[in-house]
Amino acid sequence: MRRSSAVGLVALPLFGAATAMAGDPPERVALAISYELPEGLTGCPGADEFSALVAARLGYDPFAAEASWRVAVRIEPDASGLRGSFRLERPEQGQTERTLRAGAGECGELATALALGLSVTVDRARREEPSAPPPPAAPRPAPSVRAPIEAPPRRADVSRSEATASGRPSRLGVAATAAIHAATGTSPGITGGAAAGVRVRIGSFSLGVEGRADLPTSQLDAAGTGARASLFGATVAPCAHLRAASLCAVGLFGGLRGEAVELAESRSHTSFYSAAGVRIGVELPLGETVALIARSEVLATLTRTTLRSAGEPIWATPVAAGTLGIGAQVDFR
Repeated sequence: MRRSSAVGLVALPLFGAATAMAGDPPERVALAISYELPEGLTGCPGADEFSALVAARLGYDPFAAEASWRVAVRIEPDASGLRGSFRLERPEQGQTERTLRAGAGECGELATALALGLSVTVDRARREEPSAPPPPAAPRPAPSVRAPIEAPPRRADVSRSEATASGRPSRLGVAATAAIHAATGTSPGITGGAAAGVRVRIGSFSLGVEGRADLPTSQLDAAGTGARASLFGATVAPCAHLRAASLCAVGLFGGLRGEAVELAESRSHTSFYSAAGVRIGVELPLGETVALIARSEVLATLTRTTLRSAGEPIWATPVAAGTLGIGAQVDFR
């Protein structure tokens, strides 16, 4: 059995071009197809349109109801947008599987790439067939006349068609997130922390809310006096997504607990803390519903706090803060 991992859509045209240059193909093959789409998924071609895309690239119509070669095609949503796959089965030759991914709202482009990948796989597979006398040709019905195939819609039109073709908005997705991070600018030194929350996504846009807590760090002199601070709060992050990448605006609101550490005593005080900035992130799918997330934030401090000892300033929140984190995301469909 041969199995391929997920590949980018941009690699298919080069693969197809290399196969087309291999020489004159052997005789044609017959192929039975099974084409599956989840209910409610819009912007995707039907079974006849997909079959016509494959036939156009092969140069002939290979599909017949009764055939020894069989292919199963399926397109479905996944954590990163859409996933398309096909499995080609040949008698005594095993099977070949391929999986492609595309962003939400790009079903037309994904189906076109699948059709190209299937035609290349069929062409290569029949070149590998051992030479043998051809079996008697089975009677086939006269080919039906199909309507001309329109070019796939542009990306901007695909997003619009999702919202208008069925009168419903794009599918709503809810996910839980949890991450650990290293942070600077929220306490006297570099510290660690954790965050957890939920995210609601529609199409290429999402809104996330998380709770966050940073560990306390200190800045002490040789006499043991100085400052200690820690942060707790919540973040709100509206994001735009493009395949696995995301760009977010981030607002952080909470409390900064500061202590003036002296030889005889430590006096603490909690003040309001707020910051705003941007976050960039990457999601790497690990399965149907689980993804690894990595992200980095740069924030500007909006409310600054100064810690004093004996009336003298010993530490103040910097004008900027940053985090670098890694975690996991679980989607609930």
